[in-house]
Amino acid sequence: MLSDYEINKPVLETDRLTIRTLNEADVPDLKEWLGRDEIYTYWGRKASKGEKNPELLFIDPRPWVKRKPSPDFDWGIVWKETNTVIGMIAVFNICS
Repeated sequence: MLSDYEINKPVLETDRLTIRTLNEADVPDLKEWLGRDEIYTYWGRKASKGEKNPELLFIDPRPWVKRKPSPDFDWGIVWKETNTVIGMIAVFNICS
């Protein structure tokens, strides 16, 4: 069942890519492209504060709140040749 992956997200691999959960070590790679407004052209908006400052994605604004494991999958796409995060994939409500 997919609910088995709420805590331990899988890592997927191809010959050239690794698809895995993002972490704080990815911030320098994310800063290279995530905050560019042109990426959001067809979303009808500009990059958000969190997208322009990807380190904020890893800071819990309310650390005292106990949180349930998320059924969402937020992965980074890593180019194996350079070990660089080149994109993201998000799947929401996977267990609903």
